Amino acid sequence: MQQGIRITARAVIARTDAIVLSEYDDKQSGRHFNLPGGGVNEGESLHEAVQREVLEETGMHIQVGRLLTVWEYVPSEHKHKYGTRHSIAFVFLCEPLNDNMPHLTHTPDTHQTNARWVLWQELALIPLLPDIGKHIQALLQAEQGADIFYKGQL
Repeated sequence: MQQGIRITARAVIARTDAIVLSEYDDKQSGRHFNLPGGGVNEGESLHEAVQREVLEETGMHIQVGRLLTVWEYVPSEHKHKYGTRHSIAFVFLCEPLNDNMPHLTHTPDTHQTNARWVLWQELALIPLLPDIGKHIQALLQAEQGADIFYKGQL
């Protein structure tokens, strides 16, 4: 078992009608979607990590904006649904640069099958892990200063 808390940085790249998601297919979770992002390397800032991870997963260059939400996964509190490692995810509102489009890159994450715009109305129909689509939408519509800590079911 790995020691310590895993820190991740993730991106919400949104437009009026859609959000960018990374698509995966693996034995444990089946076909599912995630916000693009991943682990922060030692010596790397959260902003550097989210820029690197988004580029690796979607091929998109982004500008990192404000911190949108934070969620914590404690394995024992969630019946080890996503593994045994305690993690904290920092989610930033990001903007694409140069109108670049998401796509599967030459160096995708393990089990990644695609990266694409997903319409907001599709979120209720797809497996988003964790299931934070409604929370993200509410935060995008809320005033800054809203409670950003995600307390919903992971």
